[in-house]
Amino acid sequence: MLYLWFSLFQKKRRLKHLNVNENDHVLDLGCGEGYDISILRSIGISKIIGIDISKKYLREAKVNNPHTKLILGSAYKLPFKDNSFDCILVDGVFHHLAYKKKAIENIKRVLKRGGNLYFIEPRPHFLRHLVDVLSNTGVSKYIPGLRGRAIYYITEAKEMNFWLNEVASFLGELEKAGFKRDYVRNDFLSIIGEFVKQ
Repeated sequence: MLYLWFSLFQKKRRLKHLNVNENDHVLDLGCGEGYDISILRSIGISKIIGIDISKKYLREAKVNNPHTKLILGSAYKLPFKDNSFDCILVDGVFHHLAYKKKAIENIKRVLKRGGNLYFIEPRPHFLRHLVDVLSNTGVSKYIPGLRGRAIYYITEAKEMNFWLNEVASFLGELEKAGFKRDYVRNDFLSIIGEFVKQ
């Protein structure tokens, strides 16, 4: 419970950096349970579509956002026309993807020229390493905030370790694909970036 509360607090704080207007069409790529959609709707963003590869998460997202269009689909084959969105939000998804270049190509295709790709991903930091190590031990069951983190970490440890070593090359891939860096910021245990489609 504490982990979920902290996670939602962090999401709200980070989404304040998102450069989006109330009339923009937004895609939440990898929307999960729909928490980001709820936050965006609470600040007046209503033209949002969520997409996720998990039917289970989409069912939860529908409960949290009954009036939002939600689609089952993959980052590798987005079921949208070219130039459909003003902004694409990718929160905690890239580090799960084995074929990031293919996902970036698809994102670029459906994003309008001048549109924003906004992402939040784990960043390499000694505190993250410490939290991950503790999450992977029996100690985590005695530390309230780490109990929830341990569940997530166990399922994604391999992907996470690979990602943390590849962050710089990922940013380079975005630039090679024709995105211009607006900013990249370190934020506690995450990296927040906004890139513009040229």
